Amino acid sequence: MKGIIFTSLADMVEEHYGLKSWQGMLDACPLATGGSYSSGGIYPDKEIMCLVGQLQQRLDVPLDILLRTFGEYLFECLSKMHHNYVISKASPRDFIMSINDEIHRDIEKLYPGTSFPFLEYINDTDNGLSVIYKSPRKLCFLAEGLIQGVANQYNTDIGIIHSKCMHRGDEHCQMDLTFYE
Repeated sequence: MKGIIFTSLADMVEEHYGLKSWQGMLDACPLATGGSYSSGGIYPDKEIMCLVGQLQQRLDVPLDILLRTFGEYLFECLSKMHHNYVISKASPRDFIMSINDEIHRDIEKLYPGTSFPFLEYINDTDNGLSVIYKSPRKLCFLAEGLIQGVANQYNTDIGIIHSKCMHRGDEHCQMDLTFYE
């Protein structure tokens, strides 16, 4: 998992709950890295899962809500770092549809071996789009939060219906988006 995920989680926790909370999460997880992360590094998936699990326990919130909230925060961090992607797209739909062919491609060039979810786009209409999400990590709720973060960035209201989900036994997730522009 890319280090930016870890550093953004640390920033969110420190900003909202304090450095002591982040340190407590690090102490509670068996981390091969010792809890030292840089945004450009690649780290074991199990470490982010443990840290998120610790945060969920501390906050006593459902995992899907926590991951959606973190996804929104993560997109804000990513958009500040890579604002050129955001300003190059006219709408949230254009941005979302550029993820596979532009954003993931460019990240792969910078950081070979990075693992990405597979996204497919179907049912593209004037105000709607369905996104198929496939990943062994099953972080579809994080993806939902990232999509909401995109809509926030463009000041666009969006409806997201998670009509299929791997957590409910489906072979992939499907998020049906409605843009209210």
